[in-house]
Amino acid sequence: MQHRVSILTLVVAAIAAAAAPAHGDPVKDQAKRDVSAGLAAQGAGHYDEAIALYNKAYEAVPHPEILFDLGQAYRLKGDAETALGYYRRYLAVEPKGRVAADAKRWMAELEKLIKDEAPRKAAERAAAEAAREQAEREAEAARQARARKQAEAQDAERARQAQARADRRSSAPASHRGTYGVIVAGAGGGALIGGLVFGGLARQKLTAAEAICGTDHQCDSSADAVRANDLTTQSRMRGNVSTVVTAVGAVGVVIGAILWWTRPARDAAPRTAVAPILLPSTIGFTVEGGF
Repeated sequence: MQHRVSILTLVVAAIAAAAAPAHGDPVKDQAKRDVSAGLAAQGAGHYDEAIALYNKAYEAVPHPEILFDLGQAYRLKGDAETALGYYRRYLAVEPKGRVAADAKRWMAELEKLIKDEAPRKAAERAAAEAAREQAEREAEAARQARARKQAEAQDAERARQAQARADRRSSAPASHRGTYGVIVAGAGGGALIGGLVFGGLARQKLTAAEAICGTDHQCDSSADAVRANDLTTQSRMRGNVSTVVTAVGAVGVVIGAILWWTRPARDAAPRTAVAPILLPSTIGFTVEGGF
């Protein structure tokens, strides 16, 4: 009876112990849950999720076997070099650990795989580098082609504008302003000379009148007075003509100079006209129209 009681006591104690709430380290418990979740994700083929869970667990509790679990996840993911590094880290900490034999076996396989894959990966890297350089050359060639087309388009546009200007210049007759300037200035110079000539004639008539009656106009006879008055009148008429012609000549020279200095290289059709003025009381010329 006592033996039965003892056995019953032990059973109850075991049940009570199993039913009692755990009071372990919450950090370690969470790390265990992360590792279990990582193993489940790894089994489902979600290797990146498993790696994230393993890393979280290792940061909380850096247990060596988590390094082995990381090596497994990277190996299954296809990252042989990273997996090999984690296996080496695990063996460096636990060279005779529970999964050390597995780690060594996987290391040997991965080292052989990396060695066998080295030529292929080197060829792939070389091909990728060649493809990148080819893409850069093609991009540069395309850029240069665009630049050439843009430059050609700009040259064509400048040529078109230059041709349009040339067409406008060729379709519009050249201005004769410079020619008019020379003609007007020449006419003005001639008028100046004519004014000086008339002035000389006027002076001659006045000198002849003074020779008859003197500068004080005291004539010896009425006939001398008539002759002197007639010569004086002619002198005044010629003097007036000299003044007008000289003024017109001076104006002509000034206008001619202005026309000459302001002549354009090309202009619209001639729109000016020069005409002389010969009237009993007026001598000169007119310039009409635009310039």
